Amino acid sequence: MGDVKLVASTHIPKGSLNARSSGLGSSLNEAPTFILPPKNLCVPEGGTARFEGKVRGQPEPQVTWHKNGKRITQGGRFLLSSNIRGLFSLDIHSVKGEDRGKYTCEVSNSSGVQQITVELNVEGKCWEPIHPNINPNLEFVACGAYI
Repeated sequence: MGDVKLVASTHIPKGSLNARSSGLGSSLNEAPTFILPPKNLCVPEGGTARFEGKVRGQPEPQVTWHKNGKRITQGGRFLLSSNIRGLFSLDIHSVKGEDRGKYTCEVSNSSGVQQITVELNVEGKCWEPIHPNINPNLEFVACGAYI
């Protein structure tokens, strides 16, 4: 599997550090940070891939997913979720060979943006016949555990 790539940028706008008039403390906007980053996956064809993680930030970060530069939206085989505790996930149901590739998770708020790229590998059949009309017990070609 490939390496996990983490990219971060932080921008703290003017006025994001506000002293409270009561003098009891301060309020600080915080750029998003992956507390638990999603990990590379290898799943069998037809299975479910679940990328999950946890993020922290103030205000609450928005989570978006992309594959090949195209934003992934909710629907069909794709289920996106996130909650106020910072937990997020991307589920891909009935995984196909075409789902193989790199997925980028981006978390953002008014204080910054952070991205992480993970990889999905799809396990194919370990053996398949060279010619479909030939007895599969006589002639096979190995195609590997990971395609």
